Amino acid sequence: MNYLFKKKKYRSAFSTPLFLFCLLISTQTAFGQRRDSSATREAMYSPSDKLLVDSLLSHAKNSAWQQLTVGEINLKFALCLRGIPYQGGTLDRSADEQLVIRMDSLDCVTFVETVVALSLTVKSSNPSFDTFTEKLQKLRYRNGMREGYSSRLHYFCDWIRDNKSKKLLDDITALIGGQTFHKSIDFMSKHRKLYPHLADDSTYSHIQQQEEDLNRTTFTYLPKNNLQSLNQSVKDGDIFAITSTIPGIDINHVGIAYIRGGKTYMVHASSTGKKVELTAKPLDEYLLGIKKDSGLMVVRLNE
Repeated sequence: MNYLFKKKKYRSAFSTPLFLFCLLISTQTAFGQRRDSSATREAMYSPSDKLLVDSLLSHAKNSAWQQLTVGEINLKFALCLRGIPYQGGTLDRSADEQLVIRMDSLDCVTFVETVVALSLTVKSSNPSFDTFTEKLQKLRYRNGMREGYSSRLHYFCDWIRDNKSKKLLDDITALIGGQTFHKSIDFMSKHRKLYPHLADDSTYSHIQQQEEDLNRTTFTYLPKNNLQSLNQSVKDGDIFAITSTIPGIDINHVGIAYIRGGKTYMVHASSTGKKVELTAKPLDEYLLGIKKDSGLMVVRLNE
């Protein structure tokens, strides 16, 4: 799910407060190393990244979002981030594995992780930037521990499974009519040269072991030509993971559910639209138009 990126001017649909929009499109600040107040980890982000997170959390507090369900909060944040440019490969710019926070550009996975981390932060006892970084690390890494490149949850099926074990979410696909699928997941090890970090034999071996473990796990999906139950079963803010027909790959794309007029749409960081946007078509129609997509998994955050 990494793609080449062409630089674009920052744009955002976040209009409250207005000063934030004006500041973000005029601020160009390079990444820097910063340590959070707990002194337990380092995160890589710019002042404008922190400003946007702080402003979103402030907006959520002033709007009493904490009283909503975590799914409702998830959708609100997803809609706030519409217009942010798409960019792949933002997590792989350092030889060392860093907790990268990017708010000026997102890919489909970092978009979902950012939205979920914001939502979990709002529901926490201390809705702050430090809590956001902790939530993001917990979501992105195996057992919540950042211990090198192979500790990142590269395959989204693995991301779902690991975060389910942390009791952050549930895979509800089977409950809404999903069927079992078996697939050999090995794209990273079979295409080692595409991933510079896999030049290290130890890291490569860890990725192979993770793939073997995933291949012993049973997953379920909803085939894209059989999504009749979707509109009745999905809630705002659920997470969609779109399954792949490409050999070795589990998930092609991810996004956030948006129910409108009795139909299900998806907010996502689109490599085609080059930004975070809402699908123009309902999700069932959207999927039918993409040959490499076979169906989807549905994940719901726990309260």
